[in-house]
Amino acid sequence: MTSTDNTDYDLLVVGAGIYGAWMAYDASLRGLKVLIIDKGDIANATSSASSKLIHGGLRYLEQFNFSLVKKSVKERQNLFKTAPHRVKPLKFGIPVYKGDRIAPWKYSLGLSIYDWFANIKNSDFKHKTLKANKFFQNYPFLKKDYFKKGFTYFDANTDDFRYTLEIIDGAVSKGAELKTYCQLIEYKGQSARLRNCHDEAEFTVNFKYAVNATGQWTDQLFDSQMCRLSKGVHILLPSIGLKDALLLLSPIDERVFFALPWYGKTMIGTTDTDYKGDTDKVCADEEDHYYLLESFNHYLNEKFKEKDIISSFAGLRVLKNDQGHPSSVTRDWEWREVKENVFVSLGGKLTSAREDSCILIDHICNKLNSNKKCQTHDIPFPWASKGFEKWESDIKKKAKELNLSEEQIDLLISRQGKRCESILQQIENKPVLKENFIEDLPFTKAELFFVLEKENVRTFTDLARRRFPLVLLKKMTEKDICHLKEISNEFLISVGKEKLIED
Repeated sequence: MTSTDNTDYDLLVVGAGIYGAWMAYDASLRGLKVLIIDKGDIANATSSASSKLIHGGLRYLEQFNFSLVKKSVKERQNLFKTAPHRVKPLKFGIPVYKGDRIAPWKYSLGLSIYDWFANIKNSDFKHKTLKANKFFQNYPFLKKDYFKKGFTYFDANTDDFRYTLEIIDGAVSKGAELKTYCQLIEYKGQSARLRNCHDEAEFTVNFKYAVNATGQWTDQLFDSQMCRLSKGVHILLPSIGLKDALLLLSPIDERVFFALPWYGKTMIGTTDTDYKGDTDKVCADEEDHYYLLESFNHYLNEKFKEKDIISSFAGLRVLKNDQGHPSSVTRDWEWREVKENVFVSLGGKLTSAREDSCILIDHICNKLNSNKKCQTHDIPFPWASKGFEKWESDIKKKAKELNLSEEQIDLLISRQGKRCESILQQIENKPVLKENFIEDLPFTKAELFFVLEKENVRTFTDLARRRFPLVLLKKMTEKDICHLKEISNEFLISVGKEKLIED
């Protein structure tokens, strides 16, 4: 079945990851008519499989890529202002041991440059040098033998999926159309043939310009060799009391990796290995698990075993097709015009996606003879509340009156921003909704129902992997899965929506 939609769009954005999200939002704010599509869910691939960090990339200083670090650190500082609910400061510790590849003086120099790029005026956020007794107060689980010196510095973290979702929602609120599970089949001039991935119906849309922010599928779409793919894997381990993050060097290959607190668990990552497999089936293997476990265990008094891994996830970085180890290839972003009026977005980082996207949308607006400027640098995120500190204090007060735990409300604020007001109202009207819908995980029934109604959930994986990272945080039983499907489908039917599609 083929239908034709003669609606003209100023901009077709293919790919609903973080770059596609920012381009759609930026263009919509400038008044362009935008359609954004993805053959899967929002942030279906790499944009929900990152290290969840908003950071300058301290290790890029070793490569003398000062421009990338400076750009990213400045963007991090700006995101603290525009997205205080979404981007949170995170302290990192760096233990330096005898024989480490990077000497203490190099860390000291690099961290000084890092602080200078960020123009940090608050001494609390500047890097510090610590002796053993002070350093190990925060990291008692680390080995002390051969310890030389410790450092602390600040970067930031986020929930990468919810970050992307919020920007997509901002685009839609400004008039963009969103079609998930909608695949680009081919371009014919300034038309695109698309296919609904669930019912196989095909249709055509017309556009003035198109941007492909398709990441790992770019070369397949254009039968090109523009990209080099590198697999990054993370594993989730039980909590070891990690409140601050750690930057560590793997004893296997002396690469930087992180230990991060995430939703009450310990996240270890990432790997950086060339990938030439199926771009639709990217996953961690035994070798990835071994690398990360061995690397982390090297620093621990009590070691983890393979059976302790709760879950793992993998994503693909898109790099320039350069030589050398993947970790040495630049993370700089670029765009190219691959067909007339059709552009591709290549590479980049979660942290700098907003600023990068602005550059390409500027170019497209110039070609459209539009003089409207980028607004995304200054305006708050779509779910950010004005006067955030007072608003947060008021919300926490109300949540305590409703008997929510501190963990529940902190998560609601960081996940939903000002939208958590609606969720608290539901709980006030029906107190039973403050209960967790999955045992041992602090997500309320009220948020589950809000997400099902508002967040374009189509499949069970949309819900249990991305809207809530349930399958990452817990080894869910068949009973857990059946229970979640049952209550979700009952609610969806009650509000006139279709049941979840089986993956």
